[in-house]
Amino acid sequence: MNRIKELRTEAKLTQYELGQIIGVSDASINKYEKDLMTPKIDKLEKMAEVFHVSVDYLTGRTDSRVGIPGHWDDLAKKMNIGPNLNLKSNKNNENSSEELELILHFRKLNDSGKNEALKQVENLSKITDYTN
Repeated sequence: MNRIKELRTEAKLTQYELGQIIGVSDASINKYEKDLMTPKIDKLEKMAEVFHVSVDYLTGRTDSRVGIPGHWDDLAKKMNIGPNLNLKSNKNNENSSEELELILHFRKLNDSGKNEALKQVENLSKITDYTN
């Protein structure tokens, strides 16, 4: 399935609604989804923003939905985790080894496992004994 259509469907948007958001017609969205027309880079960037994915994911260059900030490229390469990982900094603008280890384990999970892991971490983050 075309990733644009897949993401639009997940977001419960019509072709018309997505077109309104990114500034194109529903006919253009239809053509994007049928691979009859390629979106311009500004439209790809807007769709990536709307769907919270990377442009690389939208275009099929990667199977990872997120991108990586430039200052993490070298670390990602050293850890062999690839260029499509979104690492968010803590208050000291650093990621601890524990955070990076969590990311590595998370990437090993299938979609069901990832959803469960996110639920568990969210639940733990609500317990004051486990939060800063």
